[in-house]
Amino acid sequence: MIKTLLLTITLCTLGQSAAHRAWIDYAEQDGQLRVQGKFLNQSTRVDTLQYKLTTVRQGQAGNSQSTQAGRFVAPINKEIVLTQTTVSVELGDTYTIQLEIFRGDTVYIQDQVVH
Repeated sequence: MIKTLLLTITLCTLGQSAAHRAWIDYAEQDGQLRVQGKFLNQSTRVDTLQYKLTTVRQGQAGNSQSTQAGRFVAPINKEIVLTQTTVSVELGDTYTIQLEIFRGDTVYIQDQVVH
């Protein structure tokens, strides 16, 4: 089963318009949850931003949390994978995945999956 969630946001600052898309792509198969944070820069200029992807799993086998963060350069009109991780899951587990895109210290775009 493959699920994709998409968040689109358009930001206008200082008279310039920049359109960016950030989303979580995830698939669960054979007890493994594969998670990717993705980004698309639809503006007319290259941009440098930061990301943070947090995955929290809760279940009978215990709890786990994984956080990955970094800076990235977003090329124009090119979909990029910011980060990826794999989490072991069992029937009945719950998980929350959150992707945040930052411009400086401010959250600029975010997406979240709760299962």
